[in-house]
Amino acid sequence: MPRRRSFWIVQSREARVHAAIVAAVLWIIGIVTLLRPGPLDAFGNLKGGDFVHFYALGHVALARDAGGLYDRVALHDRQTALVPASGTEHYDPAYPPQVALLFAPFARAPFLPAFLAWAGCIIAIYVVCVRAAWKSLAASPPDGWLVAWAAAAFPPFWNLVLHGQSTVVPLMAFTGGALAFTHGHKFVAGLCLGLLAVKPQFALAVAVVSVVTAQGRMIAGMFVTCAAQVLAAAAVFGSGAWFEYAGVAREMLLRPALIEPRPYQLHSIRAVTRLLPEPAGAILWGVASVAVLWMLCRVWRAPVPPLAKFGLMVFASALVSPHLTVYDATVLFPAALWVGAWVCSEKYWSLEYWTVVAFLAPTAWLIGLQASVVLLAVLFFTAAAAAVSPPAIADLDM
Repeated sequence: MPRRRSFWIVQSREARVHAAIVAAVLWIIGIVTLLRPGPLDAFGNLKGGDFVHFYALGHVALARDAGGLYDRVALHDRQTALVPASGTEHYDPAYPPQVALLFAPFARAPFLPAFLAWAGCIIAIYVVCVRAAWKSLAASPPDGWLVAWAAAAFPPFWNLVLHGQSTVVPLMAFTGGALAFTHGHKFVAGLCLGLLAVKPQFALAVAVVSVVTAQGRMIAGMFVTCAAQVLAAAAVFGSGAWFEYAGVAREMLLRPALIEPRPYQLHSIRAVTRLLPEPAGAILWGVASVAVLWMLCRVWRAPVPPLAKFGLMVFASALVSPHLTVYDATVLFPAALWVGAWVCSEKYWSLEYWTVVAFLAPTAWLIGLQASVVLLAVLFFTAAAAAVSPPAIADLDM
């Protein structure tokens, strides 16, 4: 234990300064861009970015307009009627019906107050999740101020707030699921993980590891939460909305470019394999994903602390996701704490440091290859190999 404590003290000094500088720069830029009056920021972009799409979906839910959920033209017309400045912003309806219900309360307010309220919710939930993840490492937690500054400086979180995206729901799902699982409440963990249905691209690794390792109670909990979402959306929009969503989801899988206007902001294995011509890219993504999931299942069968298992599952979920935009990577922060505290090596924390830097500077914009994907894969396989190779360090107290 003294070795771990001294390790955190040495590592935190320089990293805390770096994190504070990055956090200050990012949030000064963010605040300055939002200070300009009106719906446009200082760079002429719509404030809240993606939130305007959720805002329109919220109005669809208030109107109980099932036909407006997946009609691109009707949804854009509603959006521009609500926020005229958003006329040049086009969004393909790619979210399941329950997402519209989530944003219905915010749609009762004017656009800018609604965005600020949602941004406040994102920040509050993020703070709670990060603090809960940090406190869960009671045996040897990293320096609290370092964690706080690093969390504020995490580029995906900054993007999440400014875009007004919905990734905060998967963040709650993973954090709540991990903490419940750690305390032996597997059904409750499943209830939490069922929230991933809001962004189902995160659910692939969770589904595979739950089935392969026979997590019956966790699967039951996920089923209950998913069923509740299906019934709630069907009660408002009718069961036909789910058939429409199935058609849209199929189209997104066949034509991913529809929801990927900025490929350099993608950070999963698919961001790398898309550089190859199809179907070679899709095949390579499938093979690489199978390798990640195979290793994850081995970890879950090994005598590894629950938080480390969940952390590596979050890493795997990000890697194999068919669509992981920069703000979606926010879910990685608690996982990085859990896995890093378990491995507890200078080399590993250095890898996490450079992964954060890669999120700050999307290399795919310059050279085509997304460095964050390579670094995250190295992080995952390094920790996973330690878990399944004797003598593993799984007996370390978290």
